[in-house]
Amino acid sequence: MKFYEEPKYQAYMADQIADTLGAGVDDKYLDYLTQKLLPNYDYAKAKILDVGPSKFMSWDYFREKFKNDITGIDIGKDGLEFCKAHNKTGMIEMDAHRMDEHFAEGVFDLLISFHAFEHMIDLPRVLTNCHKVLKTGGLLYFAQPIPSFNWGRGHWYDVPSVEVMMKLISDAGFKTVLRSEFVRDLRFRPEQEIVALVQK
Repeated sequence: MKFYEEPKYQAYMADQIADTLGAGVDDKYLDYLTQKLLPNYDYAKAKILDVGPSKFMSWDYFREKFKNDITGIDIGKDGLEFCKAHNKTGMIEMDAHRMDEHFAEGVFDLLISFHAFEHMIDLPRVLTNCHKVLKTGGLLYFAQPIPSFNWGRGHWYDVPSVEVMMKLISDAGFKTVLRSEFVRDLRFRPEQEIVALVQK
């Protein structure tokens, strides 16, 4: 039986499709990236993918600040309907586990993902796909709650520590860690998390 045909995967998909919208604080993460971590990066010309953006607030951010239309992928019904109602044309209904079936290898300059990786049932597969669709030298910028556990709903993958998360990143093929910070001061969200920027 193929991975996508397994009952556990089907249960995961049903759960994620029904996931409700979160509040979203994407602007805080994006300000940190564009003003502190990589202030001289050419965001206006970069081909950018947001993995699991829900309301896709990053689309508004990059359009307003850099006149750049970015792409987002998600499967949550509420988020997809929200984006359609607000004419966020860059949103694609797609499971991150299968993004390599839609995008060619090496097409994106920058991937972003904020508190979406813990929602994946097979995070190593998703991270490998992120690596595949990035250009050589491309960047992955993400935030992930630490610890995160598989509840069988909402969150589906155990990431108990920063060390485990960074090993998953390394195993996916990312070799250069430009920034990895375990944030406990709640500057972005009311929970401790890893915020990291890594390069292919």
